Order: sequence, then C-alpha cells, then structure tokens
Amino acid sequence: MTLDSQLQTLSIKSDGAVDLSKLEDKQRRAYDLFHQANEKEMEGAMSDAVELYRKAYKLDEKVDRWYRYQDITKQASPHNKNTIEKPAVDLELVKRINVRELLNSFNEDQITSEEENEPSPLHLLSDDLLIYIMELLCDADSSSWFHFAITCKKLSYLGFHNKSIWEKLCKIVYSRQRYDEDTPCSQDQICQNTWKGDWHLMLSQRPFLKFNGAYISIINYYREGGRPDMSNSWSNPIRCVTYYRFVRFYPDGTCQRLLTFLSPKIVVPRLNKNNHELGLENVFRGTWKMTMDGQVLITGEGSVEGYSFSETLQIKNLGRMKHHKLHWISAYFQNKDDGEMKHFSLEKERPFTFSRVKSYSV
Repeated sequence: MTLDSQLQTLSIKSDGAVDLSKLEDKQRRAYDLFHQANEKEMEGAMSDAVELYRKAYKLDEKVDRWYRYQDITKQASPHNKNTIEKPAVDLELVKRINVRELLNSFNEDQITSEEENEPSPLHLLSDDLLIYIMELLCDADSSSWFHFAITCKKLSYLGFHNKSIWEKLCKIVYSRQRYDEDTPCSQDQICQNTWKGDWHLMLSQRPFLKFNGAYISIINYYREGGRPDMSNSWSNPIRCVTYYRFVRFYPDGTCQRLLTFLSPKIVVPRLNKNNHELGLENVFRGTWKMTMDGQVLITGEGSVEGYSFSETLQIKNLGRMKHHKLHWISAYFQNKDDGEMKHFSLEKERPFTFSRVKSYSV
C-alpha cells in the first residue's frame, strides 16, 4: 500500500488530527521522535534536533509526510476555530495612523455592553473613578491596566490618552532601576528637561530593565568532531553545539546568572532565589547597576573562586517591543588579589531577549 493510500484510509479525530493509533509501532515511534525534534528546533537546540531527526528518518524515511499531513488536517478541520479567515491588514496604512488623533476621537464614546438589554455597570462610574481604578491596576500589574484599557473605545481614551496614567507608570518603572550614581534631579525634572513633560515619550525612549521575566540568550555554533577508531571517512563529523545564558534581574539590585545546556522549559520555572531547593545548580548571584543611557553593568561571583566576573550590556529595542534586548559590550574577569584583568571573547555570544514569565512577581 502506498503512502498516499495509507493517508486516505487514516481516520480523523474530531479536532482534525491524524488518529495515531492507526499507525504501525515503528511509524508511531518515528512520528514521536520527529515531534520532539521539532520542539527542540523551536527552542534553538539544533544539535539535539538534528540527532532526533536522524533517528526519526532512520525508522521511517517518510515521517515528515505523516507529520505534515497531521498539521494540514488540523488547519483544514471545520472544528478548528483558527481556520476563520481574518481580513488582510495593510501594514503601511496602519503605520500612517495618528494614534493621538485616534484616541482623541474616542472622547465622546460611552461604555456599552455586548448585550443591549444589559447595560454595563461601568457606565455608571465617572471618568475620574475609572482613571483611579487604572492607576491601581498599574500598581498591581501593568498588563492588567493594559488589558482593561483595550476593552472599549472609552477606556482606551482614558487609559492611553490620560497623562496621569503614563506618569504613574514612569514613576513605578524608573523608581525600581538602580543607577551607578544618584540621579541629579527628580523624575518630574528629568521628564520636563529631556522630554518636555511627555511621560509617554519618556517611557518609550528612556531605557529600563524588566523584572517580570528572564533575559535569555540562545547560542548555536558548529565545531569539528573526531572520527571513530578504524574509520575510513575522509572528513571529520560536524557537531552543532547549543547552550543558553539566562539572566534574571531583581529590583533590589541583585541578579542571577546561569550558563547551561538545559532548555528554558527546565530552567525558567526554577530560576529564583530558592533555585538550590528546586534542583537548579551553578546559578551565580551578582549585583547590577545601570547608566541613564541604558548600559547595564553586572558584577558577581563565577565558576572560579578568587575572581570576580563582570559583563556590560546595552538595552536595545526589539522591533516595536521597547527595551526588550540586551546587547553585549564587554565581559571580563578580575583577580581579587592582584587586580589582574582579562577579557572574554564575545565572538560566539548572542544578544539576550526578554521573555515574560507569569509566575515571576516584582
């Protein structure tokens, strides 16, 4: 029986996926390995992914067709809500939208309910009280304020157009930063002198570190391996090496650093100040401070006793995501006894990207 005829005879589950029970044991093992390889590839663990792909193809050379067929049937299933066609978005037109004018146009809108016969209780609250609620949400969790503000046009106007909300956010964010020297003036003076009192612009342009997640760097590089004994091969095998760097910052000026081969799925839930109790070893503690222009200096312990390790990083934007990356500037270690300093090579290093973690509280 050909593969195409086999695919046609497979039963389809209610969610549109291939019924894997119909596959032979060898094909099922190949499918599972291929799925694991795909997950490893998404994580950036290319060496593990290549090894799993190799094992999967060794069991069934057409395993990729089984895997693709399942994805196609999921997308084509009438039970899959994701198959609803969405209107195309003209990105160039979106870029030309004046956001401030758009928000101003929402000024006269009222809070309405999805059910016409059931008016929203928020409609009874005054604008001042709604703004106060948003300020409380900013204190608790800025994402809560954001999700509340995008529920309707009226709340969008109050949440994104109101100066007091942006001022509240700025004072929360920048009060948690640790600078290498005392700021010469208050946040109000900094905003007035540099950004002419525009708190929104200040939050967009003035760098800051984020504490509700971890900064992760995925490094892949290739190196030449060794031939097995008695091998007749003309060339050495090439191995892809994948490792990760993790940094988690805390508002008290401390941080945690980890260099490991373990994937983020394993590390992130355990990367906290009780990491030893959770079985995560070789996490080095340090302190951090930053300059007004976004250079971050990390200093702390490392893998060798008697030496201090330091890294300097620069806060950068990642597309439209503000202050979302850390680029390497330098890394060095210093002998605590004689002060001798040596710099590390950054040739293979990659920037850190911020990843939000819901379980991390500030």
